[in-house]
Amino acid sequence: MNTSSLFRVRRPAGFTVIEVLVSTTVLAILLALVSEIVGNVQQTWRRTNAKIYQFREARRAFETIKKNLAQATLNPYMRYVYKNPKNVMSPYDGNVTSNTAMKEYPPAGWTRFSDLQFISVPSSYLLQGIGAVSGAIASQTHCVFFQLPLGQSLTQNASDQASYMSLVYGAAVASAVQANPPVATAMNGRGYFILYGSDIAYAPSFLKNRVNYKLRYRLMEFAPPTEFNDIYNLANAYDPLQATGTATPPQPSSNVASEPTSKWITEVAAGSTTPNYLAWSHAIADNVVALVVSPQTPVASSSSTLPTSIAPNYYYNSSEYQITSNASNLANEPSYAFNLPPQVQITMIVIDEATGASLATLPVAQTTPPITWQVGWFNLATSYATDLAAVESTLIGLKANYRIFTAVVPIRNSRWNGYQAAGT
Repeated sequence: MNTSSLFRVRRPAGFTVIEVLVSTTVLAILLALVSEIVGNVQQTWRRTNAKIYQFREARRAFETIKKNLAQATLNPYMRYVYKNPKNVMSPYDGNVTSNTAMKEYPPAGWTRFSDLQFISVPSSYLLQGIGAVSGAIASQTHCVFFQLPLGQSLTQNASDQASYMSLVYGAAVASAVQANPPVATAMNGRGYFILYGSDIAYAPSFLKNRVNYKLRYRLMEFAPPTEFNDIYNLANAYDPLQATGTATPPQPSSNVASEPTSKWITEVAAGSTTPNYLAWSHAIADNVVALVVSPQTPVASSSSTLPTSIAPNYYYNSSEYQITSNASNLANEPSYAFNLPPQVQITMIVIDEATGASLATLPVAQTTPPITWQVGWFNLATSYATDLAAVESTLIGLKANYRIFTAVVPIRNSRWNGYQAAGT
């Protein structure tokens, strides 16, 4: 047998050698194209999947803010205002001595009022005690704090809660807790703001100095339990003599952090050196570099009024209005006073973890965040688009992979109705 015939290439019937070679070449080219297409699809899928994973934490945090913000409440009601020059909220002068009778004043009229507060301001006006916590070194852009009926207590089990309160506050308080179990609709304070700094402050004591810290931007959630909601503390009650807002809308006030109505956020508990907004806060998302909160009101398409007219400086404080016994003032109480904004636009700018890690090259003692934040950014609501473009330009210059989340959240409990005549 001739073995060479085993290896002889046989030409298919009806085809020339050239045609066979051309067909083989075309098939090879098609296989190469298909392979390249499949590779590109796989690479795109991996890249998209990585982006979804990188921003998943921020997306969840953004949804949490929207859900809680929509439930914000003030529960406003109408109350008397008295012709008391020392405190228009009280019918008595309060100067009671053993030899002087308390003087009583007649009502001057009635006004809308709320014991709760909704405050959305640039962080620099309200958050002024950040240095008290190791590792938290800077804050930027805006913050928002409000009340909502979540009913989240130290524990949802009354007996367990009583045991905890007995250990911390004594048997008398524990008995009261046992007799008054947690209420599902009890008020909780919530707030959101950004910190830049180390996570070493949040590590358990046995891990400190054993693990490497991370310098990151972090979105913080202020979430004290119902038992530590100081909004109803008498020391934090509204004081018309300290309220500074007389304009419509209210203008930025550097005193807002020290006003009694804001103390449920800023006060330092006895025996502590940490303000409430840090003591009861935890990080819900890393690498959030900006939080922009813009209270707005819907306007007709034909109106010249801007939606941001109720907070042109990104400044909204429901407890800012200075109540007086002047009849004309009572009759023209502005809508922002003791009221919620009709809607709030929330914008979050987020970078991915790889970008956050590459920017975190500063020493732990450094007090300047790595992204240069211009003083004028997000100070005027009318410049929102310009400021957002400037931040994007900065991030692009840093070769950052970033994502912008934006949504307008309607506030269901808002009772905004233009100017409401309070009456006299």
